Amino acid sequence: MKKLILLVILVLLPGFLFAETVMLYTRMQPAETEKGKNIDQFIAVEDGVEDQFYNSGHIIFDAGVPRAEDQSSVPINKSDSWAVQTAVSGGASYLLVVNLTFPSDTVAAVVPESISYRFADLKTGETVAAGTLPVHLTQEQLKGKKPYDLCFSLGQEVARSAMSKWQPAS
Repeated sequence: MKKLILLVILVLLPGFLFAETVMLYTRMQPAETEKGKNIDQFIAVEDGVEDQFYNSGHIIFDAGVPRAEDQSSVPINKSDSWAVQTAVSGGASYLLVVNLTFPSDTVAAVVPESISYRFADLKTGETVAAGTLPVHLTQEQLKGKKPYDLCFSLGQEVARSAMSKWQPAS
């Protein structure tokens, strides 16, 4: 039995040694997580991003509920940024910042209006990938679909887009 366990560890260990660690930092515009508005969509997008990274063999963790700090952009190359400090202290080599923009009306939206992201190498400060995914879904596309499922798919698309230009060190 001990030999079997040792064999399993030896077989799985190389996969963990070459996996890159990424911290996901997601924010909302307008920042209304404290009121619970659009929080389900926020979680679904994060789940989709994490799912895509996990399925690609990477380690990813999120920063939790966004802080009430600067809502413009997180400076990737500045050591005083809370997100960068949290990522580095968590052992991440990369930081993926995702900004969800929701309509500013009083009703919770089914999906964000747009999603922008920036994926950066924390060792060099270089941006690996960045972009915006405008979300244009017709009423027909929304019909019969759960908001969680739609946002989960959008999160997966963000992750695929971020990873498409990424050449992780191995």
